[in-house]
Amino acid sequence: MRIDITKVLWVTAVGLLAVGLGVLIWGPTSFGGSDGAVEGRGTDQVVEHIDGVDDHDDANEHADAEMFMDPAGEERVITMRTEDFRFVPETVTVKVGETIRLRLENHDPVLHDYTTDEDEFIVMEASGASHGDHDAMAADDDDHEMDPEAQVSLQPLHIAAEANDYGELVFEATEAGEYEFYCSVPGHREAGMVGKIVIEE
Repeated sequence: MRIDITKVLWVTAVGLLAVGLGVLIWGPTSFGGSDGAVEGRGTDQVVEHIDGVDDHDDANEHADAEMFMDPAGEERVITMRTEDFRFVPETVTVKVGETIRLRLENHDPVLHDYTTDEDEFIVMEASGASHGDHDAMAADDDDHEMDPEAQVSLQPLHIAAEANDYGELVFEATEAGEYEFYCSVPGHREAGMVGKIVIEE
């Protein structure tokens, strides 16, 4: 059997063209605007580095948080990075009642955390570093306000990550509004480690 190299090249070129068009049509999407605001767009979004913390030098990559829906469509994952004593992105938008898995990836050589002061969140799962008066909090914590309708403990958000490590927090927001988040490690908030979580109906 004789192989016609022209046909092989033609089929290869058509295949590569089809793959290239697929990437252009269904490829990576960008989130948010110039202020780094993040909004989810659907189940075809992929997190680039969900299994570990890796270093990237491309400034455009740092402008957006990566997000995706899990295969069952039950939670949205938001990856937030800490770099050079700042949060990337600085603004995150979620919806009331939406299950969010927030992954805090720390790319600085010191511990950082993500903290809110308002008791407006149902925290279902938390993992990460402990520091100061903070431990990883979960929904069975009895020291926080109760939501009388849902009979669950409402609490602020808090996760911490050691240097070049990560922590995760699964939560639902219960009240629409805009809330500040910050790093509670002494001196970090004052150095500019603050951001905003926007909760929409």
